[in-house]
Parts: sequence; structure tokens; C-alpha cells
Amino acid sequence: MNKFWRIIIYGGLPFSILGTVVCLCVFFPRIDNLGLDYMGIIVGILTLLVTLLIGWNIYSALSLEKQLKDIKAQSNDMRTEFLKIQKENELKHKQQQEFIISIDEYVMGITEAVQAGSLINNPYETRFMQIYKCYTSAIMHFLRCNRDVSNHITDCLDNMEKILVHWKSAKENRIKYNNFIKNTEGFENAINEIISSPSREFTAEQRIKFITLEELRKQIIQP
Repeated sequence: MNKFWRIIIYGGLPFSILGTVVCLCVFFPRIDNLGLDYMGIIVGILTLLVTLLIGWNIYSALSLEKQLKDIKAQSNDMRTEFLKIQKENELKHKQQQEFIISIDEYVMGITEAVQAGSLINNPYETRFMQIYKCYTSAIMHFLRCNRDVSNHITDCLDNMEKILVHWKSAKENRIKYNNFIKNTEGFENAINEIISSPSREFTAEQRIKFITLEELRKQIIQP
């Protein structure tokens, strides 16, 4: 049954009942010697109607309560879905931010390695400490990147080993060289960060080699 016919039927029902009562009153006027107590019938009908009305109100209240529960359940489901989507978006945003930071660290590592490479290729370059610092900074940035950089770290360590050999030879041959570097504190912090790095790209052999090179460097800089 569609909505239109429901309106017609439910709207005409009160008029039908009212017409029935009017007909009863016309055909059975109140006469004392009438053998039928039609007033009792009318009261009974009204009582029945009131009972039906109360029952309908109770049913409507229960139905409304059920609808409210359904709406609340749907609201909770929507809220759960919203929180799930929000969490997924936050995770994606975090991953994007981590990727951007990783790329930045990789670029800075390459920049430091290229700068050190340009210095080490100069046969007259004696700023051994500066070259060593550049390679150290490059390794630090590669470890922060933590994305397929193990080969770059190995290249940096090999070049650091070469520069220490030249550095030691210059000291033994009393060749003048320059040990000055800027931001000594930052250099020491980079060394400590590399040694304690949890990166999976930093193998145990590389860590041991870096510590060994550091010990050699400290021996060379001693007067």
C-alpha cells in the first residue's frame, strides 16, 4: 500500500466512525421504554476507540524508541568509519612526510659526499679534517634517510680511510695541513649519532669500520 492510499484510509477513518455514531443516535433516539441500551453501546465504542488510541500511542512510542536506537547505531557506525578514514589519512600524511624528509636527507648526504669528493680529488688539498667532516656528515644524512644507502655509506668509509692515510703521511713527513673546521660541536654530535644509529642500512661491519677510523683520526690529531 502506497503512501497516498494510507493517507486516504487513515484520514477517512475518523469521519466513518463519527458517521456511524450519528446514525445510531438518529435511528435509536433516547426513549425510556426502548429495549436497547444504545448509550451503553456508544460508550463502549468510545471506550474501544480510546483503548485503541492509547495502544497506538504506546506502539508509536516503542517504534520511535526502536528508530532512535537504529539512528544511534547508524551514528556510531558512521563515527567509527569516520575515525577509521581519519586515521588512514593521518597515516598516509605521516608516510608522505617521512618520505619527503627521507628525500631531503638523501639529497643533503649526496651534497656532502660530492663536496668531499671534489676536495679529495685535488692532489694539493691539505684540508683533511674538512674532507673527513664532509664524509661524516654525508653518512649521518644517509642514515637518517634509511633507504637503500648502504653502498653510499661504504663509499664514504672507503674515502675516509684514504684521507686518513694521506693525513697520517702528511703528518709524518711534516707537510703543512689545515685541521680547522667550523662547528666542532656539530661534528662531534654527528659522530655520536652515527655510532648509535639504529638504521638497518648501517651494517655491523660498517659500524666497526667507522669506529676504527675515528680512533685513527683521534690518534692523528694528537700533537
